[in-house]
Amino acid sequence: MTSLSDAEAGTPTKRKQGLAPNTMESARRFLYDEDVPAPTGNVPVRPPQKTSLSGSDKRLNPVQAAFMATMTTCQTYGNKRLLYIAGGIFGVVLLSMGIHSVSGSGTKKSAAQRLQGLQAKIVEAQVTSQEDITKSGTVQYHALQWLSKNDEAQISEDDEFMISRYVMAVLFYSLSADKNHVKPDSGWKTQTGWMTSADYCSWYGVTCVKGDAATGNAQIESITLEDNNLQGSLPSELTGLDYLNVLNLGSNSIGGTLPTELANVRDLRFLLLSNNNIEGTIPTEYGSFNSIRHLDLGHNQLSGSIPTQLEKAFTMKSLDLHDNNLEGDIPEFVEFEGLTELNLQNNNLKGKLPPSFAKLTSLVHLRLSNNTLTGFVPEEMEAMTVLEFLMLDRNNFVGSIPSKMFYQVTRLQHLDLQFNGFSGNIPDSVSRLVDLKDFMVNHNALTGKIPLYVGLMLDLQVLSLGNNKLTGDIPDQFTSLKDLKKLQLQSNFLEGTIPSTIGALKRLEVVELNHNSFNGQIPSEIGYIHTLKDLKLYDNALAGSVPPEVCALVKEEDLTYLGVDCSVTCADGCCTKCFD
Repeated sequence: MTSLSDAEAGTPTKRKQGLAPNTMESARRFLYDEDVPAPTGNVPVRPPQKTSLSGSDKRLNPVQAAFMATMTTCQTYGNKRLLYIAGGIFGVVLLSMGIHSVSGSGTKKSAAQRLQGLQAKIVEAQVTSQEDITKSGTVQYHALQWLSKNDEAQISEDDEFMISRYVMAVLFYSLSADKNHVKPDSGWKTQTGWMTSADYCSWYGVTCVKGDAATGNAQIESITLEDNNLQGSLPSELTGLDYLNVLNLGSNSIGGTLPTELANVRDLRFLLLSNNNIEGTIPTEYGSFNSIRHLDLGHNQLSGSIPTQLEKAFTMKSLDLHDNNLEGDIPEFVEFEGLTELNLQNNNLKGKLPPSFAKLTSLVHLRLSNNTLTGFVPEEMEAMTVLEFLMLDRNNFVGSIPSKMFYQVTRLQHLDLQFNGFSGNIPDSVSRLVDLKDFMVNHNALTGKIPLYVGLMLDLQVLSLGNNKLTGDIPDQFTSLKDLKKLQLQSNFLEGTIPSTIGALKRLEVVELNHNSFNGQIPSEIGYIHTLKDLKLYDNALAGSVPPEVCALVKEEDLTYLGVDCSVTCADGCCTKCFD
C-alpha cells in the first residue's frame, strides 16, 4: 500500500535548500522598480537604492529577474508547480515592461510639442516673426511644418544648425512653386539633395565651411543656384545664415523686391542677382553691408535713384546696376576709393558726371553707356590711371575729347565714345594708348584729319570713326595695324584713293568706306583678304570694275556682302548690290 507523502501526512519536512523568501520579495520589488524600504529606528538614513536580486550592484533586466525568480520557486516548491509559477512570473514581467514603456513615453515629446519648440527657437532667434511662421500658407509656415514633421533628419530644436536648416527650407519654398511637405518638387533644373534627410552641405549649389565630420553639418558659406529656373521672391530669413559669403541666384525668374534685411548678413561678400525680374528700389540699408565686395543687381526692373548711402559700403569693389530703370543723377561716390568696377549702363540716368569721379582712382571698368548724361567729360578723370574700359557711348556728352587725359590714362583697352556730341579733332594723344583694342568714336561731330599716330596703336582690332566730319585721306600708317578686324570710316568727307596697302591687313572682316569721296579704282589687293565678309564701297566716286580677285572672294562665299556704285562694272554674281 502506497504511503502518504510526508507533506500529506502532516509530518514536517525540511524545505529544499534555495533562496530565502525575502529573495522573492526582492525580485518582486525589482520587477516593479521599487526602492528598498527606508530603515526605521535609529539607523542612519542612506539614499534609497534600486533593488538588485544579487548581492552585487549590477542591475538585472526583467527577463533575468524572471528567470531568477522562477529558479527560486522551483527550488522552494519543486518542479511540479513550475508551469504555473513560470506563467505567473512572466506575466509580472510583461506587466512591468508595459509600465516602463508607458512611463518612458511620457518623456518623449509629442509632435505638437516638437513643433512648438522649434517655432519658439526660431522666433527667439529673430529670424522669422511669430505672425509669419504661424500664418497658414506662408513659406515660413511650410518650412516649419516640413522641418517638424517631414524632415527625416529630425534635427533637435537645440541643435546649433537647426536655424540654418530652417532658413534653407524657407529659401526652397520661396523660390519654388511646390508647397508640398512630402518630397516637394521645386521645378528647378537641378534639385539634388534639397528637402531630403541629407545634411544641407550636400544639397546642390551649397558649400559650407569645415564642420562636424560625423554629421556633415556646418555653417553655410555659399549658395549658387545660377540659371536654375528659380521663381518667387527672396526671403528675409537669409539673415539667419551668419556665415554666408556668396549668394549667386543670377539668370533666373526671381521677382518681388530686395529684402532690406540682407544688409545684416555680416559676412556677405558677393550678392549676385543679375538677370531676374526684381522690382522696386535699391534699399538704402545696403550701404550698411560690412563685407560686400561685389553687388550685381543688373538686368532687373529696379527703379528710383541710386542711393547715396551705397558709398558707405567702403569694402565694395564692384557695383553693377546695368539694364534697369534707374533714374536721377549719379551720386558723388566720394568714399568709393576702392571701387574697381562701376557699371550703370542702360538706365535713365541724367545730369553731368560729378567731379568726384576723379577720386575713383582704383577704377578699372567704367560703363555709363546708353543713359542721358550731359556736359563735358571732366579733365579730372586723368587721375584714373588704371582705367582699362571706358564706355560713355550713347549719351549727350559735348565738347572735345579730353586730350590731356590720355597722357595719364594709358592702360585703356576699350574706348567707346560713339553716339554723342563730341566735336573738334581726334587728339594725337590717343596714340599713347598702345594697349587699345577698340577705339569707337563714330556718330559724333569730329573734324580734321585721321591722326597719323593711329598707326602706332598696334593692338587695335576695331577702329570706328564713321559718321563724323573727318577730311583727308587714309594714312599709309594703317598698314601697321596687323590685328585690325573692323575698319569703319563711312559717312565722312574722306577723299583720295583707297590705298593698295590695305591688302596687308589680313585679319579684316568688315570694311566700310561708303558715303565718302574716294576716287580711282578698287585695289585688287583687297582680294587677298580671305577673312573679309563685309565690304561697302558705294556712294563714292570710284571707277572701273570690281577686280576679279575680289569677285573670287564672293564666289568662294568668304565675302557675303559687296556693295558698290552701279557706275562700277561688276561681273555676274559678283556684287551683292549696286547703288545709283
